[in-house]
Amino acid sequence: MRRGDRGSAIVEFVVVAVCLLIPVSYAAVSVAHLQSAAFATSLGAREAARAFSTAPTASAARAGALAAARLAFADHDVAFPEGALRVSCEGGPCLSPGSIVVTELSWQVSLPWLPGASIPVSSRHVEPIDDYRSDAR
Repeated sequence: MRRGDRGSAIVEFVVVAVCLLIPVSYAAVSVAHLQSAAFATSLGAREAARAFSTAPTASAARAGALAAARLAFADHDVAFPEGALRVSCEGGPCLSPGSIVVTELSWQVSLPWLPGASIPVSSRHVEPIDDYRSDAR
């Protein structure tokens, strides 16, 4: 071993660690954060539609849909974005037999450690109302 090569392994390790390990770690954290937000959004839209379609009245349906969406987000440890949930009814009045409930969740997910950087995430779920359901009051 020559004298000039002493200590170069430590320098090489530090350079490789800084150039590779930090960006790869950030990418893994960002992907995990985005995946959690995507799962929460998908589950939130689905559960909101199910809660809405099984409610006894139209007024209780909206509150139940919002509560179900918030719970889905809490299950994934994601803060629920206020105003992100939209519920609409097609094919007749809400909760009438044969109508359809459509829930949409759309919001911006902030990337970790990058203020101002965000990625849009959205989900849409369509839930039919049972044909044999009695009319909502």
